[in-house]
Amino acid sequence: GCVRSALGRAAQEALADGQPKFLSLMPEDLLVGRGIAAGSDVDGVHFARNGCPSKGSMDVFVEPHLPQPELVVIGGSPVAVALVRLAAGFGFRLNELPLAQPLEPVVGGAQRLVVVATQGRGDLDGLRAALSGGVAFVAFVGSRRKFAALSEKLLAEGVAAQELAQVRAPAGLDIHALTPEEIALSILAQVVQIRRSGQRHGA
Repeated sequence: GCVRSALGRAAQEALADGQPKFLSLMPEDLLVGRGIAAGSDVDGVHFARNGCPSKGSMDVFVEPHLPQPELVVIGGSPVAVALVRLAAGFGFRLNELPLAQPLEPVVGGAQRLVVVATQGRGDLDGLRAALSGGVAFVAFVGSRRKFAALSEKLLAEGVAAQELAQVRAPAGLDIHALTPEEIALSILAQVVQIRRSGQRHGA
């Protein structure tokens, strides 16, 4: 019970940033003897004071087990097909939607990343679905000019400008991709970058 609050904070931090934590709890006199202040981090170890009368010490390793991130690919274009095929081995829970439809609520706090690859067939519906909430990342396969034109229509429908500003358009990292497979590779690289960086874009 004496160390519960320190362990709780470490667990919350691990869940928030996805990184493991090493926590060393010891009584005040031992911390002072080592010249370490409670609450400080030294060589990757977070030191906390154990206020229990027993004056014991405890080292705890906290490793987060997060829900598998979900990659939603909206559209049946060649880029969408190539992206689903490439992403299969990267630890995502894949959700392939050839036609845009409302997204189910995010399960268990899992990170959801959405790529709209409709490419002219239901672009507005695809973007509406992608912006329906609970999304960490949204990317649109199309030019900036095309996305700007679609954004004007969505703004007129009442979609918030802040939401639209979070959409990555064109989707993917700039690797001078040309073929559907190359474009899919650039998008997958961007998705992995967002997943591993712990960034939260959108809602």
